[in-house]
Amino acid sequence: MKTLKRLARCRRGTTAVEYGLLSSMLALGLLLGVGEAARSLDRSLEQLASAFDQAFAPGTGTHIDPSRCEAGESTPGACR
Repeated sequence: MKTLKRLARCRRGTTAVEYGLLSSMLALGLLLGVGEAARSLDRSLEQLASAFDQAFAPGTGTHIDPSRCEAGESTPGACR
């Protein structure tokens, strides 16, 4: 019983334990934050790639068809 009372009063090492807990919580927060940022970046890049695919798809008017340009076709937008 005396040992338990003595341990309860002892404050040596408390600061080290507090710093250890604080640094572990900080590391956990950083890991979760970086993971979410990576997922968000992945979604943004997927949306950008999809937008490019749609913008430059054949038949949208932005696709370049060299064979039509070489044939002298004068249709507006044929050689864009």
